[in-house]
Amino acid sequence: MFRAAILQLETPNELLGRMQAVQIAVVTGGPRLGDLEHGAVASFAGSVTSVVSGGLACLAGVAMLARLLPSFRKLELNSTNAAPSSVEDAPPT
Repeated sequence: MFRAAILQLETPNELLGRMQAVQIAVVTGGPRLGDLEHGAVASFAGSVTSVVSGGLACLAGVAMLARLLPSFRKLELNSTNAAPSSVEDAPPT
Protein backbone atom coordinates (compact mmCIF):
# COMPACT_ATOMS: atom_id res chain seq x y z
CA MET A 1 0.00 0.00 0.00
CA PHE A 2 2.66 2.50 1.03
CA ARG A 3 4.85 1.81 -1.98
CA ALA A 4 1.91 2.16 -4.37
CA ALA A 5 0.74 5.39 -2.72
CA ILE A 6 4.21 6.94 -2.79
CA LEU A 7 4.67 5.84 -6.39
CA GLN A 8 1.41 7.39 -7.55
CA LEU A 9 1.76 10.62 -5.56
CA GLU A 10 5.41 11.38 -6.23
CA THR A 11 5.95 10.20 -9.80
CA PRO A 12 5.48 12.76 -12.58
CA ASN A 13 2.58 11.82 -14.88
CA GLU A 14 4.86 11.28 -17.88
CA LEU A 15 6.84 8.60 -15.99
CA LEU A 16 3.99 6.91 -14.17
CA GLY A 17 3.60 4.02 -16.64
CA ARG A 18 7.30 3.20 -16.53
CA MET A 19 7.35 3.31 -12.75
CA GLN A 20 4.30 1.04 -12.59
CA ALA A 21 6.19 -1.44 -14.78
CA VAL A 22 9.15 -1.35 -12.39
CA GLN A 23 6.82 -1.90 -9.44
CA ILE A 24 5.23 -4.91 -11.15
CA ALA A 25 8.70 -6.37 -11.82
CA VAL A 26 9.67 -5.90 -8.17
CA VAL A 27 6.40 -7.26 -6.81
CA THR A 28 6.49 -10.36 -9.02
CA GLY A 29 10.25 -10.92 -8.97
CA GLY A 30 10.98 -10.26 -5.28
CA PRO A 31 9.11 -13.24 -3.89
CA ARG A 32 10.80 -15.55 -6.43
CA LEU A 33 14.20 -14.45 -5.07
CA GLY A 34 12.94 -15.25 -1.57
CA ASP A 35 11.79 -18.67 -2.77
CA LEU A 36 15.24 -19.32 -4.20
CA GLU A 37 16.96 -18.30 -0.96
CA HIS A 38 14.61 -20.36 1.19
CA GLY A 39 14.98 -23.44 -0.97
CA ALA A 40 18.77 -23.19 -1.16
CA VAL A 41 19.24 -22.67 2.58
CA ALA A 42 16.63 -25.30 3.52
CA SER A 43 18.33 -27.89 1.34
CA PHE A 44 21.53 -27.80 3.39
CA ALA A 45 20.58 -26.25 6.76
CA GLY A 46 16.92 -27.11 7.36
CA SER A 47 13.66 -25.24 7.16
CA VAL A 48 13.93 -23.42 10.51
CA THR A 49 17.34 -22.02 9.61
CA SER A 50 15.96 -21.03 6.23
CA VAL A 51 13.10 -19.02 7.74
CA VAL A 52 15.31 -17.37 10.35
CA SER A 53 18.07 -16.48 7.87
CA GLY A 54 15.49 -15.08 5.43
CA GLY A 55 14.01 -12.87 8.16
CA LEU A 56 17.46 -11.68 9.23
CA ALA A 57 18.40 -10.95 5.62
CA CYS A 58 15.20 -8.91 5.24
CA LEU A 59 15.95 -6.89 8.39
CA ALA A 60 19.53 -6.33 7.23
CA GLY A 61 18.26 -5.13 3.85
CA VAL A 62 15.85 -2.67 5.47
CA ALA A 63 18.62 -1.36 7.76
CA MET A 64 20.97 -0.96 4.80
CA LEU A 65 18.40 0.91 2.72
CA ALA A 66 17.49 3.14 5.67
CA ARG A 67 21.15 4.04 6.07
CA LEU A 68 21.82 4.56 2.35
CA LEU A 69 18.58 6.47 1.64
CA PRO A 70 17.94 8.83 4.58
CA SER A 71 15.78 11.07 2.38
CA PHE A 72 13.36 8.17 1.87
CA ARG A 73 12.92 7.83 5.63
CA LYS A 74 12.07 11.53 5.84
CA LEU A 75 9.81 11.60 2.77
CA GLU A 76 7.26 14.37 2.82
CA LEU A 77 4.76 14.98 0.07
CA ASN A 78 4.89 18.36 -1.56
CA SER A 79 1.62 20.26 -1.71
CA THR A 80 1.23 20.01 -5.50
CA ASN A 81 1.13 16.19 -5.46
CA ALA A 82 -0.58 15.65 -2.12
CA ALA A 83 -3.80 13.68 -2.05
CA PRO A 84 -7.00 15.61 -1.34
CA SER A 85 -7.69 15.84 2.38
CA SER A 86 -11.42 15.32 1.94
CA VAL A 87 -13.96 14.32 -0.66
CA GLU A 88 -14.92 17.97 -1.18
CA ASP A 89 -11.31 18.79 -2.17
CA ALA A 90 -11.12 16.01 -4.74
CA PRO A 91 -11.29 17.01 -8.39
CA PRO A 92 -14.50 16.08 -10.24
CA THR A 93 -14.43 12.75 -12.08
